[in-house]
Amino acid sequence: MNKDKTIVVIDDHDYVNESIEIAISHLFSIRSFTSVQSAYKYLVNTPSVHGFIVDYHIGPNSGLEFIRDSVRPLYPKIPAILISAFYDRDIPNVDQAEINQQFVANLTKPFDVQKLQQVAENVFSEQPVH
Repeated sequence: MNKDKTIVVIDDHDYVNESIEIAISHLFSIRSFTSVQSAYKYLVNTPSVHGFIVDYHIGPNSGLEFIRDSVRPLYPKIPAILISAFYDRDIPNVDQAEINQQFVANLTKPFDVQKLQQVAENVFSEQPVH
């Protein structure tokens, strides 16, 4: 258990954020946001974030753009997991190489809770504090 590690979850649907929080809050401290703007405000004012779980489509924004343009300048090596309702249909082929570069794992919604727990624990447990 790594409750001292904070994972930021960003999905524009509250019920997805709540589901993720229920699934992994026994493992990590979770901060959920429905927009990249509110997540970014939190990020720049918080010295200790250990990972991200980000939806590909966040309202008018892309989770890929948020990780690449907002997170990487502050936390170049922080692990991130990408989630998407329709991974094969949502992700353009041109984004796939960049997604592989920016994210350590991806999950398709609806995700299996045990798989989410396993992936999150594997990805975030061994990471150093940032």
